[in-house]
Amino acid sequence: MADSAFYINYKSQRTGDYDFLHMVKAYYELMNEFPFPQEACVQHYQSEAYKCFMAEYAVPFIKSPIFIIESAYDKFKIPGILQSPCTSLAKCSADNLEAIHKYYSYQREKMREIL
Repeated sequence: MADSAFYINYKSQRTGDYDFLHMVKAYYELMNEFPFPQEACVQHYQSEAYKCFMAEYAVPFIKSPIFIIESAYDKFKIPGILQSPCTSLAKCSADNLEAIHKYYSYQREKMREIL
């Protein structure tokens, strides 16, 4: 049973790049290619096996039934993946709120595609 968030690959609001994926790759390299439970995912992505740390890439290789409970917005995704400058939704600008809602919509769309 996984006990983690359903992380997806998404462009940073701050840089316009996939910063979270780059961080996952660096973590993977730091761990010296830690073994994955989803060998089929690793075989599929080969030189990009670090992607298998993210549900977006790993879930299609899981054969058992999956039940997901996922928050729409949380204290990691908004600053960590989206890299929004908002520290509280109540204090966000209209542009930042729009970016956060786009992230949420993209996350929902990705989950529907994968599951």
